[in-house]
Amino acid sequence: MPQITEDVNDDKEPESLSLSEYTFRQLSDIVQDPEAVKRLQPFLRQQDAVCCLNGESSYGELPMGLDWSIFRKAYTLLIWIKPVLSSTPPASQKRKKTWHQAPSASKIMIVNEKDRRLWYRWSTHDSDDKDSRAGICVQSGPWKLTENNQLESTLTAFALPPSFHSMVQIPIRLPANEFSLVGFTHNFPYLKKPQWTVTVNGVLQGRGELKYPAVDTTGTPYLESVIVLQNLGAGGVTQEMAANLEDHSKPASELTSSPSESPDEKLSLDFHVASMAFHADVIGPELQALMSTTGGPSLSLQQGGKVATPLPPIENWSKGSSLDHGPNVGIPLAVHPLSLQVQHLQDKAIHYFGAASSSPKGKKRIIWTQTPLPGSFSSTPKVGLIQPAIPDTFDYENNDGSRPILQFKGQVQLCHALSEFLMSSTETEASGYEIDFSPLDSSQQLSIVLQEQGLLTFLILPFFLAQLPAAGHAVELQQSLQEQSLKMLYSLYTNDGAWAASLIEALADCLENGGSRVHEQVLQNGILHMLSSALRLSLLRAQQKSVRSSKSLEECSEVEEESWWSPNHDESCPSWIPMPIAKACARLVLVACGGKRREDEDDGSNNSLLTHWQRGSDLALTAIFGFALNLDLWGKQEEALLCMLSIVGSRYGTIAGGQLLRRQIPLQSFLDLLRSRLEFAAPEVGNQLAVLLQHMLLASLSHSKNISIGEYDIHACCSALSDLPLGSVGTHVILTSWMSILEWCNNGDGSNSSMDEEHVLNICKKLGRNLIMSQYHDVVAPMLLSRTVFCGERSMSMPDTLGEGSSETGEAQKLWQKHWRMALALFVWVTSIAGPEGV
Repeated sequence: MPQITEDVNDDKEPESLSLSEYTFRQLSDIVQDPEAVKRLQPFLRQQDAVCCLNGESSYGELPMGLDWSIFRKAYTLLIWIKPVLSSTPPASQKRKKTWHQAPSASKIMIVNEKDRRLWYRWSTHDSDDKDSRAGICVQSGPWKLTENNQLESTLTAFALPPSFHSMVQIPIRLPANEFSLVGFTHNFPYLKKPQWTVTVNGVLQGRGELKYPAVDTTGTPYLESVIVLQNLGAGGVTQEMAANLEDHSKPASELTSSPSESPDEKLSLDFHVASMAFHADVIGPELQALMSTTGGPSLSLQQGGKVATPLPPIENWSKGSSLDHGPNVGIPLAVHPLSLQVQHLQDKAIHYFGAASSSPKGKKRIIWTQTPLPGSFSSTPKVGLIQPAIPDTFDYENNDGSRPILQFKGQVQLCHALSEFLMSSTETEASGYEIDFSPLDSSQQLSIVLQEQGLLTFLILPFFLAQLPAAGHAVELQQSLQEQSLKMLYSLYTNDGAWAASLIEALADCLENGGSRVHEQVLQNGILHMLSSALRLSLLRAQQKSVRSSKSLEECSEVEEESWWSPNHDESCPSWIPMPIAKACARLVLVACGGKRREDEDDGSNNSLLTHWQRGSDLALTAIFGFALNLDLWGKQEEALLCMLSIVGSRYGTIAGGQLLRRQIPLQSFLDLLRSRLEFAAPEVGNQLAVLLQHMLLASLSHSKNISIGEYDIHACCSALSDLPLGSVGTHVILTSWMSILEWCNNGDGSNSSMDEEHVLNICKKLGRNLIMSQYHDVVAPMLLSRTVFCGERSMSMPDTLGEGSSETGEAQKLWQKHWRMALALFVWVTSIAGPEGV
């Protein structure tokens, strides 16, 4: 434990502080100093420890080799890796060195292996001169940066010695500047041919037949040469410019102009590695997707480098297991089988290494040590009570008497977050503080230290302290405490809410990089619910104290403060929310809901399964229903509400996303929320809500086992429509969602191309039949169409706040006419498919 000393006077001995006490002092400054959050944010946006590998001249090796008698049936190599782009040109371009392209079968034995971008090369001999060597080599071709910030390359795997008949080429895609779990699996079944598989975050990149390394296990069954990640970014990255596109993708001006002779723009490419694990089992794409979704590199670092780590019991299956496609209600009595398999794989890692357990040796060498962790799932009794026992004693002693190590050589650098945090603190701290780094253990991690000292509590505490009412009004408080509360309120929401936005951004950074432990803590402590409530109440007080228009704290304190607690929605919803705060909250929801929307979310692939786990986690659903759709907070500020709804629509704007939302909330409750909390708003807000309703209805109409769900939902829409005036948000959402479903059935936007025509036709038939059964064509539609312009102001559906000559009156007039036309079009369609008796 590092000791931190404070020199008060020269005559007194320095005060000794533990790491936890010193960290608590640093975090307590968040409540008092707005700049403290900005100083902390760079450390929240990085992992606890990473090894930075130069793409041109770096590699890792396992000096002790691999005992191939353990891996004689299968192996899986898991790596948490992050490609980092830099605008500086690569060193090879400065030296005008040409790196070899992806090898073909004719070049596979000609190219020197030192000039290759190697993912890994395992062989019985280090030299290439021996034809008796056996092993496997996987190398990468040149890297290309696409428009969607993806790195593309081609992997070439071949058995050693090289053979024209044993080679596999698979394209790979890695997100730039993000950590990804890359998995290589190679199995040797008894009766079938060996298969080599590549996955990224559980998404299958490709597989093919590849000869399994045949090592003589009777003699020395060791692969002596074990190389990983050698010169992986050599040659840099080529940006996908317009000149490199196909002719049909180029604009007309470029087709008519002369071709450019300028060289392709190159970016340097480095790689950050967090952990690496060697398994003697086949770990499928589903398990790898579960590890990448719920674990992350942070949890792997906290477990000494084990990628297959015990998953938290709350995040993804506390509401009936979103891993299944069953009803998410109640607490399950059994853990999902996939999570049990991950737990069983924890102690089956033959070798595992993490950057948090590494130490530099000189300037060009970093040693990763395999840390022994007590406990084993294999020794746990399968039947009966689990009784306390002595932890397993791990014996990692090998022939030379040392633990297994993985060493990286070349231009490598170790980045340790805790050491950087302590060093940066001494620079910003007042004179007199001294930190003794000699007792610092490199295995200690900053994320765990910050969680133990209550970082999440400190981030939302200023919003609570800013709510204290005036002394002697609602609660008898000391006058000094009330003054501090007013000062806190003024500091939070001046400068367009810069301090409040930075606090929420820091919370989003914790969720994005903190891993499963932070997610579990946020859920158990109700951080999102508390932030939603505290933000709303503090904004109401800031609105009453005129913080937005006040030029100083004294001017703000002169405003008389009355009781701002009101059960009325119009008075309990803030009408002023700074846009930096809204954007920070939108990023918080974005991080909680997982990655970006993909084109293949609904095709049943591994990619859609990964996205389903991210969208269906308790953290994501809590962020949606407890924060993003809290209309008591966002209902009166249309720009902020539109910012939140755009994030929700981009994440759940698919049938799978609508199915997740529909399982958590009845459609009637969703419509009642719009009727009671959002009567009139801009058409853009209604369009975003219509996207959610459209996919919720598509999910219920496409349900093959329970047809009544679609009937109930359409009936709820018709009931709400009969009570809503034309021009309101509810009417706009319902009619727009119905029209969007008809366009979707006609493949107007191309989003249903992956579904068969019969399934799409059945959805259209169910919609028409349910509208007929809900009496839309003979009751609801005639009532809506009878509300013409001659009926007066109520038929125009304009709020009283709009003036007769204002521009908003004209917008309401156009919106009312649009709703009337949509109701007429639906009436004509439903009437055309109705029978002679109207059914």
